[in-house]
Amino acid sequence: IPAEKVTPSEILEEGILEIDGLKLNLIRVLKTESPSNLIVEIPDYKILLAQDLIYNKAYSYFGEVEDDGIDRWIEELHKIGDKDYTTIVPGHGDPTDSSIIPVMIEYLTFVKGKLQEGLADDALINSIKNQYPDYQLPLTLTMSNYMMNSWKQSQVHS
Repeated sequence: IPAEKVTPSEILEEGILEIDGLKLNLIRVLKTESPSNLIVEIPDYKILLAQDLIYNKAYSYFGEVEDDGIDRWIEELHKIGDKDYTTIVPGHGDPTDSSIIPVMIEYLTFVKGKLQEGLADDALINSIKNQYPDYQLPLTLTMSNYMMNSWKQSQVHS
């Protein structure tokens, strides 16, 4: 444990960063699960550190997704889906491979449909749980619903 707080002093730029001969491709993804996300590709090994762009058998957080956010999220998944990663380390859930990408797209498409139907609160949460009963992290559904309701309330009072 450091005796003093260490604060990063350099800004990382998108693109290739090489550390001890290992190439890392830093990719900034905007307006998907969160306003800004950094995913890291290790191209020589076909590995993706996907952060919260991908969840594996876990309920995804969508509480900060803007109007077209799920569409943008799906679009980003399509972009990385073409790369055929042998290993994807998701933000939540066990490591997997590129086979998770169509599963994530299906999940997000389902959630988007329920939101378009106007489902909220327990109806929304239960609908997603019923469709994906084996997923973990049900708290993310509660958090997503809470944040969406908070955002709607702030829009009404603006």
